[in-house]
Amino acid sequence: MQQVRNRIGRVLRDALLAGIAAVAIAAAPAAASDFVEGDVIEGIGYPVDGDSLDVGEKRIPVRLFGISAPEYDAPLGPFATRVLHEFAYGKDFRCIVIDVDKYKRPVAECFRRGGDLLNTYLLGAGAATVYRRFLFKDRDAKTVEAYLAAEKAACAERRGIWRDRPAGICGN
Repeated sequence: MQQVRNRIGRVLRDALLAGIAAVAIAAAPAAASDFVEGDVIEGIGYPVDGDSLDVGEKRIPVRLFGISAPEYDAPLGPFATRVLHEFAYGKDFRCIVIDVDKYKRPVAECFRRGGDLLNTYLLGAGAATVYRRFLFKDRDAKTVEAYLAAEKAACAERRGIWRDRPAGICGN
């Protein structure tokens, strides 16, 4: 009889552990490599640096498409991060995946609820430059022009990272 009780105890323990493992796996963030072009990531934004943020309850790391901001420890890096933080922290976003980067993060265009495109906002604020190497990849002319126009306006007004550049010297 004791053997039967021990066996039932082990079976129940194993079933409980399997259930806990299943819940933990289900709650784990989706792997970035699971994303493909056109996928949508929605949720609250939590800026990481000047051109990336974590999105949603699972805090999925998202790299912003078509822009490059100074790294935090570079000159003007804290400025770029602050601009992103002021615009994005705690706000609701809808990010549309364009690609996956070498770190297996989704690369996306992120829209704040209300329609503002975060990517071009950062360009217009002078917190980032157009990342030309990837901007033209499968993008329509209207999208490319919006990114270039936002950067050009920031440069002309000498906002942010453009403030110390000689007039007329724009682009990266």
